[in-house]
Amino acid sequence: MFSASVFSQGPEYLKLEGELFIWGDHLTNKKDEDLNGLSVFITGNAAERLYKKMKSKPIYDGCYSDGTYFKSQGMFSCSISPKEKYSCSFGVSTKEGKLYGAESC
Repeated sequence: MFSASVFSQGPEYLKLEGELFIWGDHLTNKKDEDLNGLSVFITGNAAERLYKKMKSKPIYDGCYSDGTYFKSQGMFSCSISPKEKYSCSFGVSTKEGKLYGAESC
């Protein structure tokens, strides 16, 4: 039998830490263009929770030569470094409404 308090608890929200990259901002003459997309990079406790929640097996990707392992689910990916630093990322095209990888090697 479950306690009523189990069902009355709301979702647990985690504070986000990370960075945001706006596509094209680094290019010259792009300041007047509309927002094409963005990449979101999550770090800290939220990234650790996401990494551990993913059921895929960690794989070594030669992108980093420091022993970092990655897990991915669709275009969403998370990593753990040898120093146990977690990060997750994804990209969103605001024009196409599609998800993309946030970064390439």
